Formats: sequence, structure tokens, C-alpha cells
Amino acid sequence: MDGNKLLIVEDNEPVAQLLAVSLSDCFTEIHFAPTLAAARRRFRLVDGTPFDFVICSFLLPDGAATEFQQWLDKYQAPRRVPFVVLAGSLPGIRRPPSDTVLLSKPFQLTELREALTRARSQAGQGPPADRIREGISFYAPGIQGL
Repeated sequence: MDGNKLLIVEDNEPVAQLLAVSLSDCFTEIHFAPTLAAARRRFRLVDGTPFDFVICSFLLPDGAATEFQQWLDKYQAPRRVPFVVLAGSLPGIRRPPSDTVLLSKPFQLTELREALTRARSQAGQGPPADRIREGISFYAPGIQGL
């Protein structure tokens, strides 16, 4: 994944920062957006080249990750962008389609690595470089939404 751009769409800043630290050796550029609207703007503004990977929280203040994924599939067509959806518990909420790469919070780094690999595979790309930083816990006490 070296040389690629990642977009993290997450309204919980500590979660977004933990992801960025863990994946900083995998991507040359990491960008953030706290809402779907901000994520759409990021796709239009970042130096005219597309993002190579998206990690998106399932529920955001202005919609669900599946809405952004559908928009992205049209905006980036015919190229598919690897897409991972982060989700806590989803009681009473319609789950994303079965082909969505869903990573449940809390998660371990091995699960993040597997989700990245599955997303790249679904997008027709090869496996990612194995450079996720070890020793970072995504089950951090006191941080809401993990």
C-alpha cells in the first residue's frame, strides 16, 4: 500500500487518530473527515487524484457508511476503492450488505489487517503491505465508541 492515500471517515477523533497512527507506515497520506459531506468534499479537493483506500464509521452524524460507499462507487467508477466499515453494536439498525467488509469495534490489529486484505481483494487488488504498527490497542478504556 506504500504511496497510497487513505481517507478515514470517523466522527470520533480519538478513534481516527488511533487508526492513523497504526496505519502511518502503510500509507503516504492520511486524510480525515468527520461526516459524509466532508468526505465527499475531500474526494473533490485532494490534488485531483483519488483516494486509494477508505475506512468509514458505520454511523455518522449525517448518514451511514453504506450511503458513502454507494456514492463512491459512482464517483470512482469504474475503479473500485477498497472500503472498510467500522461498527460498534448495531441493535435495531439495518446491517450493511453482506459483501461489505465490516470491522466490529473493539478490534485487534490482526483483525484490522484482515479487514484491509479483504477490502483490497474485493476491489480486485493484491494484499496490502504488512506494516500495521504493533502494540496499539483499539480497546482503549475511556474512549467512547471503540
